[in-house]
Amino acid sequence: MNTLYLASEITQTYDERTSLTSFTGGFEIVGVLIAIGLAQVVFLIIQEPQQKYLVTAIIGVGIAWLAMYISARGTYSYAQQLPKQRSYERPTQYSLQERLKTILSNRPFLLIIGIYLFASIGSSITISIFPYYIRSWMQLPDHYFTLTILIIQVTTLLMFFIWNPLGQRLGKKAIYLMGIPLCLIAQLGLWFMQPGQVHFLPLI
Repeated sequence: MNTLYLASEITQTYDERTSLTSFTGGFEIVGVLIAIGLAQVVFLIIQEPQQKYLVTAIIGVGIAWLAMYISARGTYSYAQQLPKQRSYERPTQYSLQERLKTILSNRPFLLIIGIYLFASIGSSITISIFPYYIRSWMQLPDHYFTLTILIIQVTTLLMFFIWNPLGQRLGKKAIYLMGIPLCLIAQLGLWFMQPGQVHFLPLI
């Protein structure tokens, strides 16, 4: 559940929004780790495929509803007070044609959108085929999938404390260019990995 849009509603300055976005990103990774840990426990306890996915879904729905309730209850009263503290100016109305013309004429915006688009497609495809990669190609049990995703998320959380300071010192462009060859190495590793080479899977 993406709640980053709340940052603009419950903050007043750019620094507050940036800090809140980083804060929620860290908690998102922690939440994924908890969810994967619970799935790993359920997969180890329950062997029947349909039953274990049903139990995992019920637990996930319960946690999602609880998180939404806490989030709404915790921010509602504060969000209601913000309109009284802000002075809004009526935005200028532009036609759809004018908006598209502005967007298409902004070359840096198009480039950054393209970068995020293809990076997101690449990561989404990798994650979506991973269950089939683990079961069909590597011929491993289901709990290896949750274990692998758990390792990936732990690595992501640890790398957050490394890449974030480097990004502030070197800039986001340099960090992105440094990450491209690492992603290519990981993708090539998955491509050439053979069944039975389980010890290489966590490294990639």
